[in-house]
Amino acid sequence: MLITSSRPLSREPTFGPSANVPGAWLTSLAYRSRARKPQDQTSLDRLVEGSQVRNREHSITGQLTYQDQRFFQWIEGPGDQVARLWESIKQDDRHSDIEVLGNQQIPARFFGDWNMKLEINSGDFSISKPAAQAKPVLQELVKKVVIPQLVARHSGETKKLALPRAHKQVNELANLLIANDANAALQLFAEIHSQVPLLDQFYLTVIEPTARALGDFWMAEGTEVAITAALCRLQTAVRSIGSISPWQGASDGSMKAVLVAPQPGEIHMLGAVLDDDLLWRAGWQTQCEFPKTDKAIQKLVANTWFDALDLSLSVAFSREQWLPRMTETIAKARIASCNPELVVVVGGRVFYEQPGLGKSVGANGSSASSVDVGDLIMRELVATTKLRH
Repeated sequence: MLITSSRPLSREPTFGPSANVPGAWLTSLAYRSRARKPQDQTSLDRLVEGSQVRNREHSITGQLTYQDQRFFQWIEGPGDQVARLWESIKQDDRHSDIEVLGNQQIPARFFGDWNMKLEINSGDFSISKPAAQAKPVLQELVKKVVIPQLVARHSGETKKLALPRAHKQVNELANLLIANDANAALQLFAEIHSQVPLLDQFYLTVIEPTARALGDFWMAEGTEVAITAALCRLQTAVRSIGSISPWQGASDGSMKAVLVAPQPGEIHMLGAVLDDDLLWRAGWQTQCEFPKTDKAIQKLVANTWFDALDLSLSVAFSREQWLPRMTETIAKARIASCNPELVVVVGGRVFYEQPGLGKSVGANGSSASSVDVGDLIMRELVATTKLRH
């Protein structure tokens, strides 16, 4: 799409395969920049309308956020098309101070058919295009929906995992991820990983606590844009250790098939990425998707046999107000599934903080950490088999 500058960038992104490579993963690129002058509604509408036409022709989807004369943009598509768009973005004189926040390969689109969605945040108002007149659903849920609270000892659900203490440099890492110095954050990330080489422990004591620290920062003083950017950096850092981390399991074909996905509408995909990585390393047959709607999940479970569905909310934010919609998502997935005994597990910060909530949304159980997901799924699969016999 659009906004750019010729100023030097902190680092140049790399791009994946072109649209002509069958089955190739897509490229996802996130960046932020500063508008050279304040943008009014007319200018922003004109900006988005032009980009929507262009992006539709080149299979580009994504989201643009404008706040306090700052742009944050997330684009996705075939590698060659994203690379071509990126060259255009760098030459656009409507903005400056461009910073790449994240650049990675993804198996599926998150933004679906959004050729470009615009969100404007300023002071007391927030406008979303296209959907400016949409009812503020989240606010209504917060006001009117009473989240069911279950006592864990009566639910039969697994008790909260006894997690080890977070690494002493977690807050330092979170601060660097929020700051502009991405290179310093990646360097510290690598240093801590050398101190904690075991992947399970690294996830438990570093990655997940850092995500929660970012969420705490947002609740205290941050903005959604800043924290989303920081989480994007953290996700990129996690991907950087994938190639050097040892295989921790062996797949002999006996492990079950698991669909791993964030709750539709969840823009923070870190939880799903962590779950997918650990399950895959343990030998599970995983398929990680980023569905935009409940219907997309229903289509997946209707057309492909999955033994389990691992559905996640943000690792950083509590998301209690999202539980009613997750309940609906799970109910619809069970009805649509070609597996009548589909096991559903859920995860995210809200389930870390309130381990009894899993059954309240219709799941078989909830996990306190990505490290616990594999064991949880296996326990529930065994329990389902025992009930059948």
